[in-house]
Amino acid sequence: LPLNALGDQLATYLGIHQHIQQLGEKLAAIVLILLLGALDMWNMKAADRFQILFTAIKVGALLLLIGLLLIPGKGNMQNFEMSHTENWSTFKLIGAFVAACTGALGALDGWYMLSHITPEVKGGVKTVKKAIVWGLLICTGLYLLTAFAYQYILTPEEMGSTHLVAVKALEKELGGIAPMVIAALVLISTSSCVNANLIASSRLIASAADQKMMPAVFAKRNKKNIPIQAFILMLIMEIFFILTGSYEIFLEISVHAIWTFITMLTAGFLYVYITKKLDLPGFKRTPMIIACSVLILFGITYLINAFI
Repeated sequence: LPLNALGDQLATYLGIHQHIQQLGEKLAAIVLILLLGALDMWNMKAADRFQILFTAIKVGALLLLIGLLLIPGKGNMQNFEMSHTENWSTFKLIGAFVAACTGALGALDGWYMLSHITPEVKGGVKTVKKAIVWGLLICTGLYLLTAFAYQYILTPEEMGSTHLVAVKALEKELGGIAPMVIAALVLISTSSCVNANLIASSRLIASAADQKMMPAVFAKRNKKNIPIQAFILMLIMEIFFILTGSYEIFLEISVHAIWTFITMLTAGFLYVYITKKLDLPGFKRTPMIIACSVLILFGITYLINAFI
C-alpha cells in the first residue's frame, strides 16, 4: 500500500510542470512500480546497487537543498517566533504537537520492514542493528535541517498556504525552475523508497506463506532466493489500487489497524518482559524497556491524532 502513495507523490510533483492528466499520473506510478519490480526479480545485487546509488544521491541532493535555502541574507530568523500561537489554548498546543509527531511515524515503517530481509543481509542481525542506528541518526539530522531551512525561508503563513513546501521555498532561490528541481529530487527519493518497500514487502508475504498464513505458492523462491510469486501478487495488488484509486482508503484503514496492533502488542510484551523478568540474549534490559515505552508513546500519539 505505501508504494501507491509514493508513486502518486512522484506523479503529483511531475504534474506541476508537465500538466499530466489523472490517467497519466496513474500510468507514471504503474510504470515506476513495474520497472523496479522487474529489477528486483531479475537480480538482487543490481537492486542493491541501485538502492545504494539512489540513497547517496538523495542525501546529497537534500544537503544541497538545505545549503541553498540557508544562504545568509535570504531568510529571516523571525519566522521562528511563536507570536501567532500566543492565544492558543494548552489543548490546541498539544494537538499541534501530536499532529507534527504523526508525520514522522511513517519512518518507523522502514525499521520494522527491514527485519524481514535480515536473513539475507551479510552479517545478519549485527548489520541490521547498525543500519537502523546509523539510518535513524542520518534521517533525523536531515529531517531537522530541512525543516529548519524551510522555516528560515518561509513564514508560517506561507508554509500553511501550500502542500508543496519544498517548491515554494526553493522558488525564492531558483525562481521558476524550482518545481522541476524538486520533481527530480522526488523521483529519486520515490524510486529508492519504492524499491526498498518492494524488497521488504515481498519477503513479508513469503514469510507469511512459510508460516502457513498465506498459500504455500507465495513461499517459493527461485535459485537466487527471490520470492517471485510474492512479487507478482504484490504488483497485481498495487496496480489494482492505483487504477481504481481505492488505495487511499485501504492505506488509511491498514495504517490505523497496524498501529493499533503494534501498540497493543508492544504494551503486552513490555508487561510480560517486566513482570516475568525475561532475559533476551543480545538485548540489555534498560534500553529494551526504553525502546518499548517510546514505541508505545508513539503509537498512542498516532492513534489519538487519527481518531480525534
